[in-house]
Amino acid sequence: MDGRSECIRTVPFRRDRGCYTGKHHQYHLGDSMNGKITILLSGLVAILMVTCAVPFMASEDSDALTQDSNMALNSDRAIIYIAAGSDHSFTFTAETTDGNTGSIAWKLNAIGDGSNNVSFSDTENTYTASGSSATVYGKVKGSIEVEAYVVGDEANHRASAVVVVLDSASATTDVFYFYFKVQDDNNHVTNGYVNQYGNTTIKGALSTWNGGFWVKVTAAEVAEDHPSWSFNAKTALDYIIENNSGWAISYSNYGWINTFMGLGTYSAGTTYYYWAQYHCAAGDGSWAFNNTTLEFITTQDHAYIGMVFWGSPNASTMPTLPSTLPTA
Repeated sequence: MDGRSECIRTVPFRRDRGCYTGKHHQYHLGDSMNGKITILLSGLVAILMVTCAVPFMASEDSDALTQDSNMALNSDRAIIYIAAGSDHSFTFTAETTDGNTGSIAWKLNAIGDGSNNVSFSDTENTYTASGSSATVYGKVKGSIEVEAYVVGDEANHRASAVVVVLDSASATTDVFYFYFKVQDDNNHVTNGYVNQYGNTTIKGALSTWNGGFWVKVTAAEVAEDHPSWSFNAKTALDYIIENNSGWAISYSNYGWINTFMGLGTYSAGTTYYYWAQYHCAAGDGSWAFNNTTLEFITTQDHAYIGMVFWGSPNASTMPTLPSTLPTA
C-alpha cells in the first residue's frame, strides 16, 4: 500500500496500548474508534452509484424512485445477467391492491447509469409492455427501474422494482476489503463542507482519512455476530459501522446515501463532492464505478470496495487505486 497512513484492519476491535488489535492484524487509527455501537439501517438498498456529473442522490433525493401506490409486484428487486442462462431474465407480476381492474402497462425509468439496461424482449429492443406480468432481459450492465401502472391512472396505481444487470455470474466472495478515503483537495472538506454545513463527525485524525485505509471483513465474522444476515457488501459495511464507536451513516429514501461520517453531498462551483463508491478485483489495476447497490455485490470480482469522498466530475474519472491491495 502506498501512503504512510494506509493500513489494514479487521473488526471487531479492542484497545491495546494505543493500537487496536483485530482478529488477525494490528493497526493504529486514533483513540476514538474502538468499541461497538448498534445502528438502525433501513430502506430497500444501500448505495446506488451514478455515472453522471451531478450525483443522482443530490438532484432527486426524496423522489429517487417511483413511490408505490395501490399496486404491488411479486418482487421489489432483481439481479440478472447479460450472459445467456437461467439468470438472464426475470419475470415480474403486478396486481392492484384496491380492486381496480384497469389495464396494466410496464415501462422503464432511468436511475442514473443508463436507460436501456434491460428489454422486455430478448430478441428486440422493447422498452414497454402490457399485461399483468412482464419479463425483462439483461442487455447492458447497470441498474434501472421497472414500473407497472394502470393505464390512464398512473398517479394512483403504480409499483416499481430495481433491476441490476451484471455481465455474468461470478464466484461468491467470503471477504470484502473496504477502502475509505476523504480526498480533501484544496481543503474542500475543512474549508468548504464544514463552512457550508458545520462540523463533520469523522472519528480519528482527518489526516488518516486523507491518506486512506483498508478495513477487512470476512463472512465468518459477520455470521458469528449475525447468523441470519446474508453476506454482501452492504452487510459487511453495516458490520464495520456497528463495530466502530462513533461511526454513522444515514440514508434517504430507498437507501440512497445521505451522510457518512457527517459528510454529505455538496457543490463547489460546478463540482459535486460526495461519497462515491467503486470496486475492483485483484489485478484490475484501477477502480471502476459501482453500477449496482452494495446489497447486490457478493462476488469475487467486486471484493475490493472503495468509498471515496471527493469531487468526481464523471464516470470516466477515477480516484487513484493504492498500488498494493491487501490479501490477508
